[in-house]
Amino acid sequence: MLAFLLLDIALATQWTAPPNLSSGPSVGGAHLSLTQLPADGDVTVDYVYVVGEGGMTAGDLLRIEDPLFHGARWSLWGAPTLNPDKCGVKEYDDAAPFSLVTATTTADAELSLWRLEEVDIHVYAYTEVEVVSGDLVEGDEIRLTYGDASEDPDCLHHLPPRAFQRVSWRSFESLGSGDFAQVRPTPVFSTTAAPEARSLNVVAPSIVVANKPFALKVAPLDRLGNAMPRWQETLTIQDEYGGATHPLADGEAFVDFTISIDEVGIHRIRVDADGLFGRSNPIEVVDVPPANYIYWGDIHNHHGLSWLHEGVRVDENHYYGRDIVGLDVGVESIKADPIEIDSANVWSELRLNCLQYTEDNHYVAMMGFEWMGNAMFEDGHHNVYFDTCSAPLGSHSIMPLAATGGMYDWMRQLYDEEGIRSVAVPHATMYTGHNFADRDDTLRTAFEVYSAAWGSSMSHTDDAGIARAIMAGNRFGFVASSDNHDGFLANPFAVEERGSGLAAFVAPRLSLEAVFESLQSRRTYATSGARIIVHFWADDGGEVQAGDEYLAASPTFLWSAHGTSTISSITLLASPVGAVGDVVQLRQVHPNELDSEGAFAWDDYLGQPSAVWLQVKQGDDEVAWSSPIWLTNNCGTPNVLDPANRCGATREDEGCGCVNGVVVGGGAIGLVLLFPVLLVRKMA
Repeated sequence: MLAFLLLDIALATQWTAPPNLSSGPSVGGAHLSLTQLPADGDVTVDYVYVVGEGGMTAGDLLRIEDPLFHGARWSLWGAPTLNPDKCGVKEYDDAAPFSLVTATTTADAELSLWRLEEVDIHVYAYTEVEVVSGDLVEGDEIRLTYGDASEDPDCLHHLPPRAFQRVSWRSFESLGSGDFAQVRPTPVFSTTAAPEARSLNVVAPSIVVANKPFALKVAPLDRLGNAMPRWQETLTIQDEYGGATHPLADGEAFVDFTISIDEVGIHRIRVDADGLFGRSNPIEVVDVPPANYIYWGDIHNHHGLSWLHEGVRVDENHYYGRDIVGLDVGVESIKADPIEIDSANVWSELRLNCLQYTEDNHYVAMMGFEWMGNAMFEDGHHNVYFDTCSAPLGSHSIMPLAATGGMYDWMRQLYDEEGIRSVAVPHATMYTGHNFADRDDTLRTAFEVYSAAWGSSMSHTDDAGIARAIMAGNRFGFVASSDNHDGFLANPFAVEERGSGLAAFVAPRLSLEAVFESLQSRRTYATSGARIIVHFWADDGGEVQAGDEYLAASPTFLWSAHGTSTISSITLLASPVGAVGDVVQLRQVHPNELDSEGAFAWDDYLGQPSAVWLQVKQGDDEVAWSSPIWLTNNCGTPNVLDPANRCGATREDEGCGCVNGVVVGGGAIGLVLLFPVLLVRKMA
């Protein structure tokens, strides 16, 4: 994949449709031999151009674009080639094999076939037919066969794993004058889900108030995570939660059951259908509205599809994220200029989708882009997120990270001139480069510690892992994502059976502003894909939440965790801040239960600056990581919390435990407090 990323920088150019595009109507027409194609299938499909009035003669051209998916073309899945010897060959590990494209005609004419063949999916490409000799009259056909396997079965065309509803496959004709006209109507095809359901995806809010109705979302999914609008079975909720049933109608891909629960505590709801069953994530039912809820997001995702239906824009990424897998927050983070094909129009589309799909208390379609600069091995990859739908798309020419005119300056200028807030989030640092030295804890507030595409960056020893970032002094909250390149927001089966990574936003309400502030204030945590409930806080003369930095003396850390599967271990970890050292395990317990709570009093804490976080691991290998709590003894630290007023008004008062502005404290013995399940409770 690294070589592929290098190609992004080296080969990306501004995309171009035919440069001499006519505004007039086309003469010919086009259709496909198949309009329903199996997702992840190998097919032969004919693109049939029907010659219109006036015919075609020598020198006339027909150009068929590779279909576009928000900045990339479908050659990620199957790359057409004119060379049959390349059939079945992959240019790089993550690519699909080449497929053969050929051209024939029903007329007595000679055709030549030419292919703009690019490995990089972010470079515009097409297949072009020229009439070399002879004439074609109205009604004659030119047939381009994609996946022509008549001589070799390896030449079939491979389709994406994503079931897309409406893919436009454009073509252009150039007749006589040399100007191109787009052939209309544009042929459209769908990629369809597998016929058999693999699972029932059952999703509920993580925190609800007793007796208050909420939506229990149920969607059958195929083996790839696709929705199945043709799967007609009856869904049944377990009797304990009302026993409601719903027969799925043709075209109905999901159901939102409206239910309420009157019993305070942790609940998990089972739904059955046709021999399959699914169980919801844990639902924490409370008796009064909490200060904060937990909202789930996939904020690092690429490509996809949107189209208009009766004047209403349909974004298939947000439809899937919101309606199928029950996300609260979704981001399609396209790469910064100039990598994506037609990036200006794609960004404009995403801004419109942000406005349309963002609805307070229902869903947030956040804006963000991925930045690498021209110094990707020095600064690494960062995603930049915004608090508005009207944000601009950044450029890779903005570099490096902390230099004059670099990304930090660009973000500050954006706020100073337009009032737009932004945060930068590094990711995949162990694979793409990193810069932990150039800190800005106001602009770089979170770290993507896991993605389905890259795995975990939670190394305690690797120079590019999260521990070294913390030791360098960076204050990061933790998030996770899919980094999926099919637009599959939070697909439960995203990569090789691994689910999408998820970011948990701890916020008082679901809105763009609240979600952004959660990211900015480090009120987040990360999971490998399971919606594990994690509450983590400290008590040290007052209460401190995960993500906060405070003046510590005798900290006690408390937690509660509620799993989607049996929790095999809970580990409390501490790293030095501002100095290289070892990540130490303060405490580890093995609950082997769905729910666990406990506490640890760090009585031998000696006042050293530290970051302390919680890791929750399940028996099915799903993991959650809380954001750290940051401990300092420096009364001069900006924005530091002082819940016990240790530094006092003057911050030099020995009566508050300070000497020369530094808190003095600590003990000699580590005391472990273990509590039975549900004894300790702290709302997020």
